[in-house]
Amino acid sequence: MGLPGTIDLDKVMADIGIGRFHYQILWLFGVGFSACAIEVVLMAFLLPELRARWKLDEYQLGLLAASSSVASILGQMFWGAVADKYGRRFVFMSTVLVVALFGGLSALSQTALFLICMRSAVAFGIGGNISVDFSLYTEFMPTEGRGRMLLCMQAFWPLGQLVTCLAAWWIIPGSGWRVFVVACTIPSFLTGFFRPFIPESPRWLVLHGRAEEATQVCREMAIKNGHRPEDLGLKEGVMVDLPTNSVTPLVVSSSSIVKKGKTKPEGSLAGKLFSRQYGCTTVGTILFSAALHAVSYGSMTFLPSMLERKGIHSGDKYFFMVLNSVSEFPGVFGILALSPLLGRLFPMKVSLLVIALSFLIFSMAQESAGILTCVCLNAVFIESGWACYHTYLPEVYPTEMRATATGFVNSVACMMSALVLLCAAYFLDRYGVDKACMFFAAVALVGSIGSFLFLHVETHDRDLEDVVTLKAESAKIPLDDRAC
Repeated sequence: MGLPGTIDLDKVMADIGIGRFHYQILWLFGVGFSACAIEVVLMAFLLPELRARWKLDEYQLGLLAASSSVASILGQMFWGAVADKYGRRFVFMSTVLVVALFGGLSALSQTALFLICMRSAVAFGIGGNISVDFSLYTEFMPTEGRGRMLLCMQAFWPLGQLVTCLAAWWIIPGSGWRVFVVACTIPSFLTGFFRPFIPESPRWLVLHGRAEEATQVCREMAIKNGHRPEDLGLKEGVMVDLPTNSVTPLVVSSSSIVKKGKTKPEGSLAGKLFSRQYGCTTVGTILFSAALHAVSYGSMTFLPSMLERKGIHSGDKYFFMVLNSVSEFPGVFGILALSPLLGRLFPMKVSLLVIALSFLIFSMAQESAGILTCVCLNAVFIESGWACYHTYLPEVYPTEMRATATGFVNSVACMMSALVLLCAAYFLDRYGVDKACMFFAAVALVGSIGSFLFLHVETHDRDLEDVVTLKAESAKIPLDDRAC
């Protein structure tokens, strides 16, 4: 129970349940997620065109990919910190406009340098989407059904990828890559008009002393879901408060400041992320995400080049890319069905093992049927890995640092994957597609081993935490199951 005149936010969220409000924002968040997918996947079709028209080599193409990764790193760290300090809604509305504006300008590129600058700006905006969108969406959900809704949102990524592949197949051969790039910005522009309808996160509002605004958001959610606010305890003069079970004990000095039975964390973000409480989770998610980023890029952006070197004709390349996108849907919906039984962690860890195996088989495959099987198998487990990861990451960190932690983990992972991509470009250029595939298989294997070693906290059906509570070292509080 909260203080007199207050009601626990988790209880209110549970009573509101999942209804019309949540299905409406699923489409608004989902279409924005599809728009991000379109901007990322278009590079898979843009790079082969630039190689042919601008006479770029693998190193120059790798530089374009690496610069985008660096910009995404900066975007995730910057926008994540802004979202935790100033609110999720501002970042949620701003980043999609950055993506749309610079995505359109990239179609005007006449030189590789200008294109690198424009695509880096797009990646900077996408970094904000990655840091904030899932955090904000998660904070609108009750515990029961939260995982299902997060996995449904993940399904919009392969939808955006499929749209990109079909658009490339239809537009590039007849109208060229510039028209294709402009067409890919349309979903981002359309999404920008609807994002102002999304309210601020009630969890973030309460955490920052704006309980009255948070209560109003909860009232609006209840009404849209067909409830009378008064029936849920949201009577006149009653405001929502952070639930007392949403705190996490963390061993630090005794100088913590206690408020409402909770404590305000002190110290740097790195000190929290790599503390005894969160250290293993942080290292494990970084290793997993870095490996998944790298193999995803290899499976999608490098795929046209690898198919060409495998002897696949140019026309068949689009067909293979469409099948790759379609194959991602079973990955999402398979996890949606299995997650209540298996949770988040086990499918995450296994997905990278299967991806490593598919890359090894791809390196040895010679016939189109074998190549196609590897491409589809890879896509299924890459998307299932992303579905679990995007659900797991915002659930495992508390509200006060959720967006920042998400941005930090993803940015460090992107930094590591950028180095992997440069190495992959070297292997592809120097040794050919077979050695490049073996390299990607090794990366996936390392990521899987890292996740088995460091990730131990299952978040399935667990209430979201809001505050990191700091306790005195002298209390000798035992570590929970986060500890290594």
